[in-house]
Amino acid sequence: MEPEHCRFSSSTDAVICARKAVTAYARACGFPESDVFDIALATGEICTNAVEHAHSDKGAFSVDCRYEEAVLTVAVRDGGGRDRALPVKDHVGGLGLFLVRSLTDHVSFQPTPSGTTVSFSKRRSVNAALAQ
Repeated sequence: MEPEHCRFSSSTDAVICARKAVTAYARACGFPESDVFDIALATGEICTNAVEHAHSDKGAFSVDCRYEEAVLTVAVRDGGGRDRALPVKDHVGGLGLFLVRSLTDHVSFQPTPSGTTVSFSKRRSVNAALAQ
């Protein structure tokens, strides 16, 4: 499957569009609906954070999807820069990244001066591959 790149303005409507785009990509990669639901939820959480923190670059964020060797990787990048606080393990509230970690196989958080990229990966289950 070819990688996909989408750029969105910083708005609630854009989060919905991003979630739909990633959902369609996951379905096209053959993920079962239970995994598609998890991927959509994780994408929505990360994109919502991007909208809240995309201070520069006219409030835009981007979403990249890549599927290789039965693993979907979704990367969401905002222009928030390093002023964002890193997630704290015992922090009350703001449980979005905790939720993403519980729904996916791997999560990475990469703040830079020009923006922050949050990525997650989800492996397609063996049962889904056998069903095709």
